[in-house]
Amino acid sequence: MTTPAPTPTASRRSVLQAAGLLALGGAAIGTARATPASRRGRVARIAHMTDTHVQPERNAPDGLAAAIAHVHAQADRPDLILTGGDLIMDSFDAGDARAKTQWDIFTRIFAENAKIPVRHCMGNHDIWGWNKKNSGCTGDEPLFGKKRFCDVLGMERQYYSFMQGNWKIVVLDTIQPDGNGYLGGLDDAQFEWLKGELGGMKQGEHALVLSHIPIINISTVLADTRAVGGKWELSGGLMCLDAKRIVSLFANCPQVKAAISGHIHTQEDVTFQGVRYLNNGAVSGNWWKSQEKSKQERTAAGLNVKGWNPLRSDPGYALLDLHEDGTVACEYVTYGWVGEA
Repeated sequence: MTTPAPTPTASRRSVLQAAGLLALGGAAIGTARATPASRRGRVARIAHMTDTHVQPERNAPDGLAAAIAHVHAQADRPDLILTGGDLIMDSFDAGDARAKTQWDIFTRIFAENAKIPVRHCMGNHDIWGWNKKNSGCTGDEPLFGKKRFCDVLGMERQYYSFMQGNWKIVVLDTIQPDGNGYLGGLDDAQFEWLKGELGGMKQGEHALVLSHIPIINISTVLADTRAVGGKWELSGGLMCLDAKRIVSLFANCPQVKAAISGHIHTQEDVTFQGVRYLNNGAVSGNWWKSQEKSKQERTAAGLNVKGWNPLRSDPGYALLDLHEDGTVACEYVTYGWVGEA
């Protein structure tokens, strides 16, 4: 059974609609859309905008606005925007005022620029105050942790599903607490919910799974790890620690066609046991820094080994075409933004 997508409470719905956060309807922006013939067999076109990391600094508000405008200006304009988590630069280590400032920017930019429906996924940086040492939080604050994300966006909870034609879009929460930090994966309650969501699918339906932390990912081994003592050391916050049980679940549900993610700020297309795992870069690229600045910082920190410099993707987003027969097309699109030098 499909879980209804989180919706704003009655007291917040009118406010969010007025602000444009629900982005229902609205006039088209940009060039004319493609002819119906070019859309034959396609159920939906989705813009996957992950890792926007908006903040007051590094000209990030203008960058995010430019990215949204670029999506709307596509000749074949998407039907839906899926954000991919890390919507704001960081509230994990932030106090109340800093967290509020970032969320105010994010909601304002989407309110002013998004004219098509938007659905949100939560990232680790969207969680408020889990690092109590740095944030100054006690854990007793009404909006502590994941509650602030849900409150700001008018969502009942951070994981859910909804139907888009004959496609079930399943949005996961892959961030679990670990002391003052976090680990990638699902808690047992959410995993059981996911089993029910996939097990209840009808014949002819297909599933697209969205998470922030990748379920499986290869590029992070090269970008974020080192070989130490004859072993690769990989942080449990970079990939789902329970990937084996999730992948096994997908293997028993052939209707799962693709799983999309962010977090690593790289592009990747890996097919394993019939499922495509697509890591789709970052709207913020190198966290709103230029490639050259990122390279200089990595060199200064001793992270460039023997000339190897695994730079992150240029600022961009993915365009996904979901077809009635279960096929998925994915293209990474840059929008010409150059980060802070």
